[in-house]
Amino acid sequence: MTRDEALRSYTGASAWAIFDDSVKGSITVGKLADIAVLSKDIMTVAEDEIRSARVDLTILGGRVAFRRETANESGKQ
Repeated sequence: MTRDEALRSYTGASAWAIFDDSVKGSITVGKLADIAVLSKDIMTVAEDEIRSARVDLTILGGRVAFRRETANESGKQ
């Protein structure tokens, strides 16, 4: 499975499989937008770097549900 196929299987294809593709599965005006922002572009990084990508931000229902704290934000150097 390619990266593109894997991403589509977790997004649009999953929404389609449960008959929810009219409101989920893609970033489209009018659809729900639960989004995870990763620390690396998993579509372009070397394959051995994909697993080290971390979740930086998660938005659920239009609200920030998680924001990864960086060393500077926690007061650490």
